[in-house]
Amino acid sequence: MKQHSRLHDDKSNQKSIDRKGSFLDRFKPKLKAPTELQATDTLTRELDKISRGISRIVAITGHSGCGITSTTINVASEASKRGLNVIIVDMDIEYRSTNMYFSSFHERTKRDEDINASLIRTLARPQDCLTTAFHLKENLWLAGLGYSFSDPKLIEQFYTSSKLVGLLSLLRNKFNLILLDLPLNLLDRFREALIHIDSFGLCIPNNLYAVLSTLRNVEETLNKENTAYLNAKSKVIVTKYNDRSRFQGEIFVPDKVSAIATSGLLESFTYGMKVAGHVSYDTDFDIQIETDVPLVYSNKDHERAYGNILLRLLEGSS
Repeated sequence: MKQHSRLHDDKSNQKSIDRKGSFLDRFKPKLKAPTELQATDTLTRELDKISRGISRIVAITGHSGCGITSTTINVASEASKRGLNVIIVDMDIEYRSTNMYFSSFHERTKRDEDINASLIRTLARPQDCLTTAFHLKENLWLAGLGYSFSDPKLIEQFYTSSKLVGLLSLLRNKFNLILLDLPLNLLDRFREALIHIDSFGLCIPNNLYAVLSTLRNVEETLNKENTAYLNAKSKVIVTKYNDRSRFQGEIFVPDKVSAIATSGLLESFTYGMKVAGHVSYDTDFDIQIETDVPLVYSNKDHERAYGNILLRLLEGSS
């Protein structure tokens, strides 16, 4: 009986020791709870700070041939990769270049009249934008025109500033980023919609001819008030960047492009513009059309360049 009692006491004492742990256990390092892996590169960390609840309307503009569509496509693709819901609205119905970058859209326009008229149908029925626009992939849509669409009456009726204002107002409720492919020569036609655009990515290659052509295009298109508005809302994107280009004996760096553009050569265009970034030109620009793969998916340098441009264009929207 005494032996049973002693065994019981020994077990109780052992349980007490197990609960408290040994004296040496107090000096063992405590295991930390596992933490989530976080991005280590600065760009990813900065973009991750952007709230998924944002809604930003950005127009990519510039004079024709300076890389507007390529910039639009790659910024949109990079934003989509980062988890943002994005729609491209190709307002350039003269060239309709988005057809070259997305073969799936182009092929669909040839057999589907509704998609062939996607831009017009989206302007006419903005509440149905998720079906009138072409769903490219996951969280990326496109509203544009197929090459074969030609209906002057519908264009005259729906391709208007007031219709674009109505569309942009509704798109804010459905997308994180609305990207307009909107060349400078169209800004006057859609001048009523300008105040609904949060920022402009003004594409200018780093050569004097491109800077002067841009200013001449602005002067011919906009009045002084709208010129000043474009100036205040723009960030420069130096497209087709040539690291050998020089101005007055020095390398024509991106900041210099912005400085010359706002140096007083054009009245009402003297407000200093930040540079959103620059994109070096190489043969991959042609390859992305042939392969139907935007540069941000195939070229790390361009992925980084367009990622930084995206970040700059979204600044202040978190």
